[in-house]
Amino acid sequence: MWRLWEIAIVAKEFGLSPYAVAQELDNDPEQLAHVCLGLLRYAEAKGASDSASKTGNLEMLKPWKGNRLMEQVDQNELDLHRERIARRKAAE
Repeated sequence: MWRLWEIAIVAKEFGLSPYAVAQELDNDPEQLAHVCLGLLRYAEAKGASDSASKTGNLEMLKPWKGNRLMEQVDQNELDLHRERIARRKAAE
């Protein structure tokens, strides 16, 4: 069943036929489809986070509550903020 879901998601995301996706997945030893889907989902979470921050509408993030990708986005933003502070202090 998982394979069918994977085929459906990849086909929808990349606008391919399910048959083409099945063939591609069979010949994908590096599992690039998984990597690409992960990146697209991360970008979706980052976009939601940026939009909520820009508008101040944190209600937009309710559907993302508990989502591991959103947790990763939050952690990456926090790490980046800390890194920028450290660079400023080092430059003083």
